[in-house]
Amino acid sequence: DALTDVAIGVLVAGATHSLAATQLTGQVYSFGSNGTYQLGHGTREDEHTPRLVSALHGIHIVQLAGGEHHSLAVGRGGVCYSWGAGEARERTSTWVGGWLGHRTMEDTLLPRQIDALSGVHVVAVAAGSRHSLALAKDGAVFSFGDGSGGKLGHNDGEGMHWVPKRICMLDRVRVGAISAGDTHSMCSLRDGCVLTWGCGYALGLG
Repeated sequence: DALTDVAIGVLVAGATHSLAATQLTGQVYSFGSNGTYQLGHGTREDEHTPRLVSALHGIHIVQLAGGEHHSLAVGRGGVCYSWGAGEARERTSTWVGGWLGHRTMEDTLLPRQIDALSGVHVVAVAAGSRHSLALAKDGAVFSFGDGSGGKLGHNDGEGMHWVPKRICMLDRVRVGAISAGDTHSMCSLRDGCVLTWGCGYALGLG
C-alpha cells in the first residue's frame, strides 16, 4: 500500500474522490473517481489505490479540499492551487464554472497556482460542489465559482465569479474557519460565532 507506514497530516474527502498529504513532507496522494481530472494526474483514469500527485512534488502542502468536480491545495508558504473540471452542467441544464479561479472554463488537468490569489497568504480552503472558498492569514475570505443561491456571499446577484473575490461583508469580523457545501457556505469567527449564507433550504430557512 502506498500509504503504509506513512504519517498522514491532512485527509479530505470530495464527492467521489479522496486526498491525503503526508505529515513530514506534505506530499499529496489522491485516489477514487477521476472523471473530471480531480485527482490531478493529467488523465481521467480512476485510481483504486493512493497515487502520488507528481505535479506537486517538492511543495509542502498543508491544506486540501475536495469538491464534486475539483480539488484545492495550499502550500506551506500560503500559495493556493486548484485542478479539475472548469465547467459542469447545473441541475437546471445550464453550464456553470469558475471554481478553479483561473478565469476560464477550460479543464485544469494538473495542479495550477491560482494567480488571482498571488500576494495573498492562504491558510485554508473549502470546496463545494460548484464553488470554492479561501481564507487568508489576515482573516479575509475569498469566494469564486457558481453564485446561484447566494453561496458566494457578494450580494451582487447569482452570477459566476471566474476569479477569487474578497467577501466584503466579512471584513469587519475575524474569521477563523470556512466550510463550503452544495448550495451554501459557512464560516466560524474567532469569538465562536458561526455565520452562514446561501440557499435558505440548506440553512434551515425554507
